[in-house]
Amino acid sequence: MERQITIRLPGDLLDRIDLLADELRMPRSDLVRRAIVAYVEAGVFGADESPVDRVRDLIGAVRGAPTDLGRRHREYLKEFIIDRRG
Repeated sequence: MERQITIRLPGDLLDRIDLLADELRMPRSDLVRRAIVAYVEAGVFGADESPVDRVRDLIGAVRGAPTDLGRRHREYLKEFIIDRRG
């Protein structure tokens, strides 16, 4: 059984939603419904979560990279560019 909710959105966001709905040739409500379903299914919660928390499972997963890459990334990037130029 479908139920109705009411939300308030900033005008600029609603304008963007309307433009996208027009591009996709679908009603605004269908677009918003699909977006909410995608958001909920993806589990994209925790806006208060830090960027590190979002990638915590990836930390240490790269093998063969320099251990000081975080501190010396600019030096490594310069070396990479110089090596590529030959």
